[in-house]
Order: sequence, then structure tokens, then C-alpha cells
Amino acid sequence: MPRFAVRRDRLVAQLDLAVQRWVTVVVAPPGYGKTVAVAQWARAHPRARVRWLTLRPEHDESSRLAADLCALVAASSPDPAGAATLSRLDGNREQAGPMILATVRAALERAPPTTLVLDDFHRLAAPEVVGDLCDLIEQVPRWIHVVLVTRVDPPLRYHRLRLDDELVEVRQDDLAFRWGEAAELLDRLADRDLADGEVDALVARTEGWVTGLQLAGVSLRGRRDPGRFVAAISADDRHVADYLTEEVLRRQPEGVRRFLLSTCVLDRMCGALCDAVTGEAGGQAMLEELDRRSLFVTPLDPGRQWFRYHPLFRALLRSHLRDEDPTLERRLLERAAAWHLARDELDAGVDHLADAGAWDDLLDVAFACGCAMLARGRPATVARWVERVPAKVRHANIEATLLHAAASLMAGDTGGVDRDLARVGGPGDRTAHRVTASLLRAHSAAHQGATTRAAGLAEQALREVADLADADSPNLLGLLGSRRDVEAAAHLARGVASLYQG
Repeated sequence: MPRFAVRRDRLVAQLDLAVQRWVTVVVAPPGYGKTVAVAQWARAHPRARVRWLTLRPEHDESSRLAADLCALVAASSPDPAGAATLSRLDGNREQAGPMILATVRAALERAPPTTLVLDDFHRLAAPEVVGDLCDLIEQVPRWIHVVLVTRVDPPLRYHRLRLDDELVEVRQDDLAFRWGEAAELLDRLADRDLADGEVDALVARTEGWVTGLQLAGVSLRGRRDPGRFVAAISADDRHVADYLTEEVLRRQPEGVRRFLLSTCVLDRMCGALCDAVTGEAGGQAMLEELDRRSLFVTPLDPGRQWFRYHPLFRALLRSHLRDEDPTLERRLLERAAAWHLARDELDAGVDHLADAGAWDDLLDVAFACGCAMLARGRPATVARWVERVPAKVRHANIEATLLHAAASLMAGDTGGVDRDLARVGGPGDRTAHRVTASLLRAHSAAHQGATTRAAGLAEQALREVADLADADSPNLLGLLGSRRDVEAAAHLARGVASLYQG
């Protein structure tokens, strides 16, 4: 038991209820404290008969696994009958499987009520051995309770066990540290009392991931300004990045690793979106496999169609992606944007374009979809889209500036209109731009009650419109499609001003 381990009475109580059923599965990504939680439960019940086997790669040999299980159940010495049976195994797969099952099952039949803990179940790699062990678990007598501690969902027949109310699952959300647990752990590791807000920030950033909190606590030792570290912690922190790289990323097959790096640009993902981004099929099956293997993915809906990565893991993946191919990240984001835009999921598409720094494409979406967003009563959304573009880029594009001013005006932000138009309307600007600026200023002034100024700006727009051809009409948000529309908008502004003037 780690010396800094925090007693987790909440999980002990949960496991107390769990052992009243047949099988308990404790499954979560690495670093969530699975083994420590079960060990704390066992220590809290010293009179209970608990037998613990930590599985290792050598247990992929059937006879070795069976021998260790028999010895474990016997507690003092291997069962003589079982040992004799095991000694007759000749390596023939067809004979070994049934004999092992029968031998271990017979030993369990003779055992008193026992909790059998099989830790690191995910280390078993031989499919036939995993299958035999799962068959055995489903056949043990009712007084034997089995606890599987694993990073990967075992291939048990879950549906039958669930229907019979004989399966309890302790998962990532259960194991994640709550505020009080995190505060106690951080105090022990950092050797200092952290402010409540600092604990809140670390719990939010790590989402209660135990190892993430541990590494943050270690990193805080000796720091003069813990608040600055807490504000800045990300997967770029050396301790967190090293752990995730060694324990998770480098252990993945190349196909899985490539999928992780290609999809880490996504805030949320489904199979079809992953296929569009990676350019390969099989995205949904891969997401389900990542979920089964507890690779820091969280399902977002009951049907397990949408998932997201843990934020620290995602930040690490994006760091590796940029290191390996600085140009690939933008291409992946643009593919994601195209997928969302094709489905009229405009906000998600704009988010990806902004993340990619594809400012011209983002403005194209704002111009193309502004009319539809106005019809939905969302002019403020168009304004926010344009605001995503850096000011230097936006101000260099006079039409983007006018679009932002028009959307702001329709959203009731007259102050934004005045700021935008301070640079527009000079002698060197096109007639369409000058007319649009005058119209927007006139309506903004009318909304602010500056009636004299509004009337003067409307008159100015009417003078300027005389030089405007229909082909050059400033069709912002689908409102000014012809010279006649522009004249009508100017008369409207002047009429409102006159009305308020009496």
C-alpha cells in the first residue's frame, strides 16, 4: 500500500455491496487506483477469506495459471488430486482446457466462502487462456465471489450476469477522486496546504484521475508560487507527459497509436466523424475497443455512440502530433470542420476552423451562413464567429468588419458597431463599403437615440447610393440585395430619426 494512499471509505462501502453479488469488475485506465481500492477493502475486512492472485505474462500458460489458482484456493498447499491432474497435462490444447477447468472448479467446490481477487487481468494475452478463465468464473459455486481488476473489459457474458443481478461494475467515474480525497492526497504529497480554489482547479483539470493528482502533488513540492503552477498544469508538464507516454501511448499497436494521434483534434467523436478525419473505415469499432480497453475515453451518451478523450491524455496526444507532423494537425481539423458543416452543424465546424487557424475559410462560412443564422434569430452567433478571427486579420478585411458590425447591430450591440466602423468609410473605400458603413452608423445612432446624427448619416447614405450599381450592392446577411434595398434602409433610418424628433 503506498504510504501516501488516502483511505477511501466511499469505495470500501461500494465494494461491501458488490461482494454480495457473484462477480465484480473493477475496470479503469492506468493510474486510477484500482488495486489500492480493492486492497483497502480487503484490509478493512481482516476476517474475510480473501485470496489474491496478480496475473503475469507467464500465466498465459494454462497449466501455470491452473496450478497457481489451485494453490491459492488451498491456501496452505496445492490440492493433491488437483496436482496429480495438472501433472498429466501434455500441452494438448483440446485436453488442457477442460482438465484445467474441471480441476480448479473442483478445488473451488471444496473451498469455504471466499473472495477471489484476480488483479491485472488485462495482462493475459492468450485468447484461449482468457476464454478458459472466463468460463471458469461463470461456473464457480455461488459462495465464491470473484473480483476482476483490469484495464480492459473481460469477455464475460455480461448480459446474463446483469439480468441475473449478479454483476457489479466499478468504473472510472467511481474511482475518480472527489474533492475531499484530492485535497488530502495533495496535502500529503505537496507538503503544503493548498487553497480551495487550487484544489478545485486540479480536480477539474485531472477529472479526478489519481495519478494525475499524484504527479501534480509531486510537481508542487518546493514551488514558491503553487497558484501559477496550478493555473498552467497540462499534459506538457514533464511528470504527467512522461507517465502517459510510457504507460499508455508507447504500449499501443501502431494502428491504435495512429488512430489516437489522428482523432485527438476532436472535442467529441463518433465513428463516422473519425472515419472522415482519419480517411479510414472502422472508426466506431475502434472507439468501442478503446472504451473496452479503458484508454482514457469517456462515452457521452447511453448508446455509446459519442466519446471524448480525457483532457490530459488529449493534450499529450496533440503534443505528440505536433512534434511528429506540424502540418497534419491543421489538415485533420479542416476535415473535421467539413464533416460538421456538411451536416449543418455550423458551430462545431467553425470551432474546428478556428482551432486550425483557417481564418479565410471561417469567414467564408460566416458570409455564406449569415443569412440562415439571422433567420434562426442568431445574429450574435455570426458576430462571435467573426470575433474568433484575430483582430489584425479581421481589420484587414473590410467586408469582414462590415459583417461583424451588421451582426452586432442586429444583436443589439451598438457599441460594437461604432468600434468596427471607425476604420471604414474613407475616400479610398469602394462605394458599396462607404454606403454600408453609413447605413449601419445611421441605424446604430437611431438605436442610441442620437436622432440628429442618425438623420444626417441617412442623408449621407442616400447621396452615396446614387453612385451605386445593383451589382455592387452590399448584400450583408441577405438584407441589401439591390440599390432599392439600400435606399429603403436609408429612408427607414431617417424616418425613425424624424419620428423621435417629433
